[in-house]
Amino acid sequence: LPDFSYKGYDYDTLRLNAHYFKTDSLSSFVEVRDPNLFCNAKVEAANLSGEMPLFALAPVCRHVSPQAPHLADSLGNARIDVALSARVTDLNTLLGEVAIDSLNLSGDSAHIIWSKPSVARHVTLADGTRHLFFSSPALDVDLKGRYEFADIYPSVLGVVRSYWPHLFLKMEVPEGGKENRFAFHVKVKEVEDLMRFIGQDISLKEGASLSGKLSAPDNSLDMKLELPYFRSGTSTLRDIKLAVNADGKKMSLYA
Repeated sequence: LPDFSYKGYDYDTLRLNAHYFKTDSLSSFVEVRDPNLFCNAKVEAANLSGEMPLFALAPVCRHVSPQAPHLADSLGNARIDVALSARVTDLNTLLGEVAIDSLNLSGDSAHIIWSKPSVARHVTLADGTRHLFFSSPALDVDLKGRYEFADIYPSVLGVVRSYWPHLFLKMEVPEGGKENRFAFHVKVKEVEDLMRFIGQDISLKEGASLSGKLSAPDNSLDMKLELPYFRSGTSTLRDIKLAVNADGKKMSLYA
């Protein structure tokens, strides 16, 4: 297609090549060549009519720009370059492995996180356990266990509320995450880009970390926070170490 329209924007050149084989497999290649959205994706599939079909996807996007009207709200002033790869057997649960092989964000929006290359991998096993690893010049994240991304925050709040319900009398705590069990580790490496993303009048220094594990069904939480340096407004604190331990019966705080 030399040109096509989507949500009021006229794109240049969409190409699709697809081959379906008698061996119950599919090989296809999609390409968009537009000044504001230059992407291509290779999609392969095998055993399509079987119980465990295998999908292999490798999309690559260069120069994804908010100049396309329907991208403006989500991208702000950002431009994105990203390369993905995936080998999954279920497109709904993403059973298998999904990887961000490279990620670059650039622009003058306060919500740009990292303007330098970042990588991420997410693996989902047949038993439902997952492993997320994200690495960028600013931040490392490691998350292992059983979880749904949308339920991580509610599951942490739910455990804390079970011990201190009076803290949440005026706060609406979202439901969900009651079956989550996971371990996590977050480490801050390069502060400037991270602070630009947060967009608040606070400052950290390299070496800040948050780690621990949570079991929502047992109402247990073990979490440690270390901040070599923290400044908010005119207040400055150094060498902060906080710990939370909840064993299903009581919650203890250490500072």
